[in-house]
Amino acid sequence: MPFEFHELMSQHLAAAASDPEEQQLVVRFQDGAEWLYPNVPQSTFDLLMNSGSPGSFMRSVIKPIHGLHATKLKGKTPHGL
Repeated sequence: MPFEFHELMSQHLAAAASDPEEQQLVVRFQDGAEWLYPNVPQSTFDLLMNSGSPGSFMRSVIKPIHGLHATKLKGKTPHGL
């Protein structure tokens, strides 16, 4: 299933997409890099999309829990996120 990206208003994050059935999150960074985060429930994706600071939410919620198993799909490795 191709991911449907939704734009994020963030200095570092450009867009995000979710596959609720597979519980996968794909984040596209401003430099074009894309990372897939496994085991991310739809509720966490919804919180990211509605966050006042998507970059902070990514650093404080998604990366600590799901970052160890993230897979780079394309592009450079983001620094600090």
